[in-house]
Amino acid sequence: FGQVPSNSISTFSIVAHDVGADNDLIVLPAYLWTLGLVVPDEHPLAHVRKPTLKQLAEYPILSYEPGSTGRRTQDEAFGRLGISPNYFMTVMDADVIKRYVQLGFGIGIVSTLAARDIENTGLTYINLDHLFEPSSAWICFSKDILLQNYMYDFLLSFSPHLTKILMESV
Repeated sequence: FGQVPSNSISTFSIVAHDVGADNDLIVLPAYLWTLGLVVPDEHPLAHVRKPTLKQLAEYPILSYEPGSTGRRTQDEAFGRLGISPNYFMTVMDADVIKRYVQLGFGIGIVSTLAARDIENTGLTYINLDHLFEPSSAWICFSKDILLQNYMYDFLLSFSPHLTKILMESV
C-alpha cells in the first residue's frame, strides 16, 4: 500500500471567501450563503420587511472587510445603483459586528447564519436575499492529502454534491 509522505496533511478547510489560484490546492464549491441585516430592536428598520439599499445607506454600516466575499457582494449591489454606503467599521468577525450594533454604532450586514443567532440579544434579524446575490463557500485541501472516510462523510453531510467518487476524481 505504500507510505503516506511525511509532508502530507490530513486536513481540509471550509472557507466563505474567494480562494486565490494555487497549483497545490484543490478547491471545490461547498455551498451558497447569503447576507442578513441585524439592527437593534428599537431601530427604524426593525419593522421594515424588505429594506432597500437606499434605506440601508442612510445609516452607518458595520460589515465585513473590503475584499471579502460578503463585502464584495455588498459593494457590487450598492455600486449598480450608484449608492455610496457609509461603512462605519469593517471586520472579519460577525460576532464583533453584532456587538457593535448592540452598542448602537450602526446597522450590521453579516452572513444569514450569523444574523439568525441573535436570540435574547436585543437585535432584530432582517433577510436581505432580495438585495444581495448569494456568495460561495469552498472546500480546500492539498493535492497531496489523503482524505479519510470520516472526512468524506463529514463533507457529504453539508455538501451532498461532493461525493467520494467526485472528490477522488478531482
